[in-house]
Amino acid sequence: MYPELLHIGEFTIYTYAFCIVVGTFVASIYTKWRAKKELGIVALSNNFYYLIFIAGFIGGKLFYYLERPLYFLSNPKLMLNNFSGGFVFYGSFLTTFPVVIWYLKKHKISVLPMLDILAITVLIAHSVGRLGCFFAGCCYGKPTDSIVGMAFPKTNGTAVHPSQLYEITSLLIIMLFLFFLKKNQQFRGQLFLSYIILYAIARNFLELFRGDKRGFIIDGILSHAQFTGLILISITLFFYYKFKNKQINTNTNNMKKQLFKTGIPLLLLATALLLIGPGCRGTDPSCSETIWYQDNDGDGYGNADEKTEACNAPQGYVEDNTDCDDTNDTVYPGATELCDGLDNNCDGEIDNSTTSCEEETICVDGACVTATTFYRDNDNDGFGNSDDTMLGAGTPPEGWVLWAGDCDDNNDMINVLANEIMGNNIDDNCDGYTDEGVRYLDNDGDGYGSQEESAADGVFNNLDCDDTNPEIHPYRLEIFDDGIDNDCDGVIDEN
Repeated sequence: MYPELLHIGEFTIYTYAFCIVVGTFVASIYTKWRAKKELGIVALSNNFYYLIFIAGFIGGKLFYYLERPLYFLSNPKLMLNNFSGGFVFYGSFLTTFPVVIWYLKKHKISVLPMLDILAITVLIAHSVGRLGCFFAGCCYGKPTDSIVGMAFPKTNGTAVHPSQLYEITSLLIIMLFLFFLKKNQQFRGQLFLSYIILYAIARNFLELFRGDKRGFIIDGILSHAQFTGLILISITLFFYYKFKNKQINTNTNNMKKQLFKTGIPLLLLATALLLIGPGCRGTDPSCSETIWYQDNDGDGYGNADEKTEACNAPQGYVEDNTDCDDTNDTVYPGATELCDGLDNNCDGEIDNSTTSCEEETICVDGACVTATTFYRDNDNDGFGNSDDTMLGAGTPPEGWVLWAGDCDDNNDMINVLANEIMGNNIDDNCDGYTDEGVRYLDNDGDGYGSQEESAADGVFNNLDCDDTNPEIHPYRLEIFDDGIDNDCDGVIDEN
């Protein structure tokens, strides 16, 4: 498929739109040429084409919404999301027809001869436009294993009937037939009426091969297009045999009278059925109905509270609904947790396991600060297990302490400040020796001894780096900017 024809910066020319424009342009040239040759109209006003384009656009879009009225009424935003695509041919045709009749009558142009010209005009525009459908990958058929099967972007690799090409072929065949019929035309309006009947028959047959999402009157049996075609066949056959049998060159007033007496009630019936119908749609084996969720911040994850159902994702919608903040594109499941006071990865925790802070720092209240090592203290003796640590800041959480050195964290009688008990075969003071009897002088009485041994009184450790100052010893908090190694770790004023 080739849905996009050209890119110019941020501007994109779509193949479907290009085909519509080209088809309309070629059809308008043909109309002007034949109007001049057959009706002597030297310059058919451009307003005529403008009115046809506007009426066709409005009708095609209106009937597209009427195929699923309840769906679009409950999701009005999708009308804007789909405004560039999604048209119903019969909708354009049925709204354009009365506008053309009104314009021709207003400007005193023969109605039926011009309608005969417009029959070819419509076939030209329609066939080129349907070629745009082929390139866009829409309006495709049902799955098939035949040699003609083709895969389109929306069929997920499934080969389907290229129903767009089938319709183009049928339109060209109808066009050739009308050129042949023109040479043996029996009454004015015959080409136009023949076109309506032949296309309705062809379309009813082609609908059997269609596999894309579209409206149905009876689910899987009678589509909106088939129903509209049957109505048009009934109306057109009435006028065809009336004109042929009486061989009347019907004037505008007679046609208008017959249209209101016979055609309008049938068309109103068709419209009513479209409006009050359940909006049932046929089944597309290649694409099942899916719930899509609005993704306002464009991070690929949607808001679970804003959802819609569609075969394919509407613009701005995604299949995932796990975004915990759809207004911030840095917040979504799996995102890198930043130190910003937000739950970036949607795991229910804020600033946890952050990777945005530098080494030896930790995130606290949305800011990176210097990390402190905390040690697990299972026995609550004030000293922790050096092998069980965590980084933190400020006051340690319950069960954690600032100091390590506990050689048995399941016994609160064993730690670096405990007295060695002789004869129990335990290293009570965690100095690496069992039942040692050496004591050390503790001149400043802070519980930590100097390197000098004591004959009697003293402590069973020699960890004090200044035994003249009771404010200096291991496991004391470091006082910053005093030029002293307060905690005896060999580093002065460390952070």
